[in-house]
Amino acid sequence: MSKESLIAAFSALLNELPGQPPKEEDLLPWAKRLTEAWSDELLGGENIDPAQALGSPMELTTRRQAISMSGIRFSLVCPHHLTLAIGEASVSYQPRHHVAGPSGLVRLIDAITRRRILQEEAAELIADTLEQVLQPQHLEITLSTEQTCVSCRGVRRQGTEFVTTVRRGLSDAT
Repeated sequence: MSKESLIAAFSALLNELPGQPPKEEDLLPWAKRLTEAWSDELLGGENIDPAQALGSPMELTTRRQAISMSGIRFSLVCPHHLTLAIGEASVSYQPRHHVAGPSGLVRLIDAITRRRILQEEAAELIADTLEQVLQPQHLEITLSTEQTCVSCRGVRRQGTEFVTTVRRGLSDAT
């Protein structure tokens, strides 16, 4: 869908939502702002190849120590409700021969989570990409979010935490 089509769709939506419709002079700027937010920011990862976002792996020349990075903030869009899930990702892996840089891990998380995607699918896709590019001995991906489809609608329970963990390799046994 083109940006012009999105602007028209958001204009129609703004006019049809309950409550006071926007003033005529506000309609187009608001629709453009919504289009930019959805196409460039919230869903900006749709056209990014996760492996390219991760970048080229670096060859290990020293001991193969476990690598872990946590506190990677992200948001994704629930495909069922078009609401946000906001949270943190943790990535841990035991390298075999290659490692990724910290910035590459952040870019990977962004490329995958800035989409309309279920949290469970995002965790699997992150693990798939790391396995494909780095071929680690084992890895663990944890995504922890507050789902606004739970906190702002339906059961309306703020502060609930939804955790998804994917384990591959040696840690499958735990």
